[in-house]
Amino acid sequence: MAGTMKLNSVVMIDIAGALSVAACLGTSFWFSFYGTGATAKTLHALNQEVRHAEDMQSRMDEAIRRKTDAGHERQDTVGESDFLPQATPVERELRQLSELARKNGLQVAGLMPLGAYQYPGIQELRYKMTTSGTFNDYVQFLDDFQQSSSWADVTFLKMASADPQVTQNKRADLTFSFYSAADKAEEESTEQ
Repeated sequence: MAGTMKLNSVVMIDIAGALSVAACLGTSFWFSFYGTGATAKTLHALNQEVRHAEDMQSRMDEAIRRKTDAGHERQDTVGESDFLPQATPVERELRQLSELARKNGLQVAGLMPLGAYQYPGIQELRYKMTTSGTFNDYVQFLDDFQQSSSWADVTFLKMASADPQVTQNKRADLTFSFYSAADKAEEESTEQ
């Protein structure tokens, strides 16, 4: 009986060893014929994506370099050329702005100066306009304003009504910034 137990143990160990070898051979066979092909395809696709990302990054770096160079060139010439008006024709600009608002169906309830701000080579004048109109009127007004040739931006917009209906009138406060070249004498006095 002890001999049969020993024999059974040896057989069990042999069977376990054979199963382990079969599993290793099966895994090797699968990776040899199926796994490496899929892995190679995946690696090739990943390699292409990495090349594409590197190409995109180099194009973006070049675009940033060009923008930076153009910004430095423009900063050197602001106030010395015709990029910005030498003085902001405030009355004319505000009149055109009010007319543009009325043309697009907005009612202008008020216009208030918010102050002047100096930056190197640039002066900014801010004005707050209180208006009312439909959402579509505002969209059309902002589109027309964007197409205008004035050196101005909408720097703030606050609509009072949260009503989602676009046909009802909404009250809004818009802040406009008008830009011009800073006066050299004023700029020097603010630096001191």
